[in-house]
Amino acid sequence: MVWLWLLGWVCAERLASGSVTIGWNASPDPSVIGYKIYYGTESRNPAAWVDVGNQLMGSVEGLTAGTTYFFAVTAYAGSGLESDFSAEVSTTLAGTDPPSVSLVAPVTGSSFLAPASLGLVASVTPNGRVIQRVRFLQNGLLIGEVATSPYTFTWNNVAAGNYRLQAEVVFDGGQTVVSASSSVTVNAASTSPTIAMASSLSETLFEAPANVPLAALVVAAGRTIHRVHFYNGSTYLGADTTQPYTFVWTGVPEGTYWVSARMLYGKSSVLGSASVRVSVVRSLPPPPVAPTVSLVSNVAGSTVTAPYSTELVASVVANGHIISKVQFYDGLTLLGEDASAPYEFSWVEVAVGEHSVVARVVYATNATLDSESVQFWVEPPPPTVVWQGPLDGSSYSKITPLQLGANVTSNGHEISRVDFYSGESLLGSDSSEPYSLSWAGNILGVQAMRALAIYGNSRVAESTIATITMGELTPPWLTGDIGSVGVSGRVSLTGGVQVVEGAGVIFGTSDAFHFLYQTLSGDGEIRVRLNSTQFSESGGSIGVMIRDNLTSGSKHAFLGILPSGTLRWQRRTDPAGATWIGHYGSAIPPSIRLRLVRTGSLLTGYSSVNGQDWTAVNSRQIEMTANVFVGLAVASGSNATLSRAVFSELTVVP
Repeated sequence: MVWLWLLGWVCAERLASGSVTIGWNASPDPSVIGYKIYYGTESRNPAAWVDVGNQLMGSVEGLTAGTTYFFAVTAYAGSGLESDFSAEVSTTLAGTDPPSVSLVAPVTGSSFLAPASLGLVASVTPNGRVIQRVRFLQNGLLIGEVATSPYTFTWNNVAAGNYRLQAEVVFDGGQTVVSASSSVTVNAASTSPTIAMASSLSETLFEAPANVPLAALVVAAGRTIHRVHFYNGSTYLGADTTQPYTFVWTGVPEGTYWVSARMLYGKSSVLGSASVRVSVVRSLPPPPVAPTVSLVSNVAGSTVTAPYSTELVASVVANGHIISKVQFYDGLTLLGEDASAPYEFSWVEVAVGEHSVVARVVYATNATLDSESVQFWVEPPPPTVVWQGPLDGSSYSKITPLQLGANVTSNGHEISRVDFYSGESLLGSDSSEPYSLSWAGNILGVQAMRALAIYGNSRVAESTIATITMGELTPPWLTGDIGSVGVSGRVSLTGGVQVVEGAGVIFGTSDAFHFLYQTLSGDGEIRVRLNSTQFSESGGSIGVMIRDNLTSGSKHAFLGILPSGTLRWQRRTDPAGATWIGHYGSAIPPSIRLRLVRTGSLLTGYSSVNGQDWTAVNSRQIEMTANVFVGLAVASGSNATLSRAVFSELTVVP
């Protein structure tokens, strides 16, 4: 069981950085060794996860501003078992754009009669910001405010006058954005009634014999309206006594008529309207045919892979209409528009996810018509798998354990595991980052190494092939790690060149390094040219060594170089005793040769830039057994990394 809690200091300002930090209570189960944070933009449907190890707090990076994310945590045990999701929390990352606000009511140009009640409505798009309240202003003065959506306010008892109305949104830490203004007029109440005929009559054609609906628009202004009479010219047609005042003139033959209305009000007053023309024709013209529009797409119903771009093309038949433009929508989002044929839009870098696209033709007086929608899906690109090692073209001894590694970029997919192959043979797998495998490397010959990332529903992404060669270690040479190292060293012997990689530190009372060695009985020496070095840490050392035995605290003499290019002489004269070191100028590969000579109990180190003229560096009497170990030593300066050295001209004599 995992109990999840969201840290109180996660706030809008911090969320703008694109990261969220959450914490949780520890699981009481003693078998739990770590936790995973699952997250996504849909509740209980995570799209990715982050393994934070045995921590009670973790961060998720690279999130999109203005988007709501849902988070849950699981606990897992060393056996691979994983708990159910914890309770879920969610938060919205703040965007960088301010909110947008518009005053949608009343519309500019509206007029009202005093005393008026005006309904003010504001539309707010937060853009990921925290909306504190919306303030309603008239001529710059506050008349009311609302703290929650919907943002509406009724301004009552408004006197006659002209008013400039605005909505102001207050967000985040008190920042503000003001809408465009809406200008309205409140007129003084009229004391006289008014009457007018419905103006739509003059704009409508009727087919003979016609039934023409007549309607009078009456404002009583507090007067008593007795009835309304309807006339064709001076001919009385009929009357109505109740609001709305209407009458149906039936059987009207073809012709042009002027109709009007008169109302009787008060005690005996009469008020007439202006006349409106009514046109009755023999037959009505056929209704206009609307334009047709279709969206041309080659991905309808299919799934494509990101990154994806496409050209949206609308095929439009105007049918006699004037086409203003064609707009392209993805759901409710306007992608772009084109005002002239051919109607096209280049949609670049289509977002990952489901899309529903339509083409909307705008014609006549802003009439619109949509095409049938086209659905398609954009999935993330497949993961990328980069082979990390061993390097392509390298050679190793078959007794050298190799650390295989792959770097996987998931691209939004959930990686199940990474399989490591030699040819068609599965060497092993790793299900967590960093993806690696320690391989014994005991197969002779050329190996075609590759890594396969398994993701989704058993889908596969593959690395390039790295070709390495595994060979026998030529007697009398042996190789192995001395002391305790975190990463196993390795050796490659090819054509007189020795490549040695090792971790650890040669210093103090015990050593850790990788040793390519053979036994030396009695007096003798080792000579080698140091061609190149690749140090991974500042405390590393690479060179030649004569060692009393293969324990970590053995007596030894060492001559080599440091990452700084400094020549080092080093020796331990007592088992598990302290190490003495000395530095002697610079030594830069490939112009450095190292030589270590044993004469009786005297061990002497030499250096040379040409392999012929040798300069003594230092010497020391160290009592050792008759049979000692002589060879090449490589230490990175850390148990967690490997340093690499390339040697040549290697000679061991008596």
